[in-house]
Amino acid sequence: MFDLAHNTYHDNALQQKYVANKLFNFINNNIKLPENIIDIGCGTGFLGEKFLEINKKVCFSDISLQMINECKKRFLNYPNADFKLLNFDDYEALKKNLSTETLVISNMSLQWAKNFFKSCNNIIENSSAFAFSIPIKGSLNEWYQLLRQYNISFNGFNFIDPQEVFSFFENRNIKYEVLDTSLKFSNITQLVKNFRNTGVNCKLLTNSKNIKKLLKYRNPVNCNYKVLNCIISI
Repeated sequence: MFDLAHNTYHDNALQQKYVANKLFNFINNNIKLPENIIDIGCGTGFLGEKFLEINKKVCFSDISLQMINECKKRFLNYPNADFKLLNFDDYEALKKNLSTETLVISNMSLQWAKNFFKSCNNIIENSSAFAFSIPIKGSLNEWYQLLRQYNISFNGFNFIDPQEVFSFFENRNIKYEVLDTSLKFSNITQLVKNFRNTGVNCKLLTNSKNIKKLLKYRNPVNCNYKVLNCIISI
């Protein structure tokens, strides 16, 4: 799905870019940065770019070859940039690219992991630290309210409860902050278009009559994300 959005992602992922800026500042203010950074699920490189700008060595990695190619175009003139096709669900392959001298970063991508906790553990145990942002429960309130109103099921998101994160990693060193970001769209059609332009598989599971009714909803729609920025180390 992200291969299909590689041409539209960068200009439409405004909230992801906002969160990347916040996460970079949070990382910079809380840990000593190593020389080597690997950006997992990098997209077009919003977060990794910040580290290139302060002369760190950054490996941009993503499951999407097209997204990697977009990064190569954007960072062609950076000698400290490297690029790899990696999937955070492929634990062994990922482990081979990590070291205890590497900071792993990930911006708004871990929600797509098959097993969030297993992926995090694999990274934390094989790196100096793991810093990530992830949308959590409380996100897309108005979207879900409209789906309930029109009796529509949706398989696009499964937001994690931050308390589960804190409980699971209670024996690790953990620092975190919670952000709220919102973007208003003129109508529901524009919101769905934004989902698709940023690689979200917006599959509505119901009869076509209800979907048509929803798409005729012409009032402005607020797209909100509640985001956990987190740094975890052993």
